[in-house]
Amino acid sequence: MTTRKKYPKEFKLDAVSLVLEQEYTKAEASRSLGINPNLIARWIQEHQADESGQAFRGNGKLNAANVYYVNADDNYRGAVEKLEILEAHGIQVLIPNQNDFDNSKMNALVDNLTKANQFEAEMKMPRLELQKAS
Repeated sequence: MTTRKKYPKEFKLDAVSLVLEQEYTKAEASRSLGINPNLIARWIQEHQADESGQAFRGNGKLNAANVYYVNADDNYRGAVEKLEILEAHGIQVLIPNQNDFDNSKMNALVDNLTKANQFEAEMKMPRLELQKAS
């Protein structure tokens, strides 16, 4: 099974611009970019149909129901405070040992979802402050 290649929004907008603004044909633009002409045709159609200027996925609008915050580095009180704030905005909060969440399986879960192309994420890891030995 082949996975579909994902193109960033900027690439799609550049491809659309080649045809609409720089007067390339779809065939010329697709050859230049190394993609199928039907793909450019679809992007042009999506771009022209969108009146809000937010064409293409990944436009920065997150659906809070699809956001999960893993609170693995806090004490109970801090976790509860974050839980109250984030849940008020519809964001899912995962706290180790609460509601059967086992954070020891988190890395494997993320790896498996990523390999199956079912997971897109930005992971922010806490910055570790290292102290020099004196």
